[in-house]
Amino acid sequence: MIEKKRFMGDKSLRSFVIPIGTKEIGDWAFANCRELAWIKIPASVTYVGRDAFAGCDKLRNAFWYQESTEEEDDLSGLMAIALRFFKTDARLITERSLGEQKWLTLWDEACVAFLESSDAEGFRPFLAGGEEDYADEEEKLKEHCWATRLRKAFAVYVRLTVDGNTERKTYYQKKLCENDMAIELLMDNPKNPQEAVNVFGEAGLLTPTNCIDLLERLPEECVELKALLLQRMAQGGTGFAMEYI
Repeated sequence: MIEKKRFMGDKSLRSFVIPIGTKEIGDWAFANCRELAWIKIPASVTYVGRDAFAGCDKLRNAFWYQESTEEEDDLSGLMAIALRFFKTDARLITERSLGEQKWLTLWDEACVAFLESSDAEGFRPFLAGGEEDYADEEEKLKEHCWATRLRKAFAVYVRLTVDGNTERKTYYQKKLCENDMAIELLMDNPKNPQEAVNVFGEAGLLTPTNCIDLLERLPEECVELKALLLQRMAQGGTGFAMEYI
């Protein structure tokens, strides 16, 4: 068992392999391990505690493995999202052995619940006395909602990169378009710019206005992404690309 709060707030933890035979991950076990980038979780785990991975902002891969093999799981990005964002029990770990398609169906169910939940869910207001405290609380709530919408957009984006032909594709694309924080994901200079442009373009988010806004805000080092955006604008026949060439 990984005990309650065992690694909570550990800034030195960048990766971790949970040993085969471990059955439980306690409450807040890895909470606020902000440098944790990947973790391996064995099939023996049957319980994941409350907010066990809350605040693990850099967690991008959670590999599921069995005793018979330590081969890395190509669904690790979705597993990491489930651990960080979804209000779920350990089903997405314990039922990973059902196979890819059945597991993706479970993941989609959890994701839809996440997307349809209030952006304010999970916000914990503090009780105080003065007007300035309430004003600060309102600002904190706005920040919380912005962060939630960014997480929702990220979850949808990763899902569409893993399986662009999902039966929920239209639903996910609609959610991406409705999300005012979605385009901000491209500001992070994605590792695969071509894939990102394909996903956002197919969803209808790379309008001339959005492309111009991105080109003006993207850092100089985002050379490939900028080139792809310019190419897309030129192919659209809008003429907007000329002033950036």
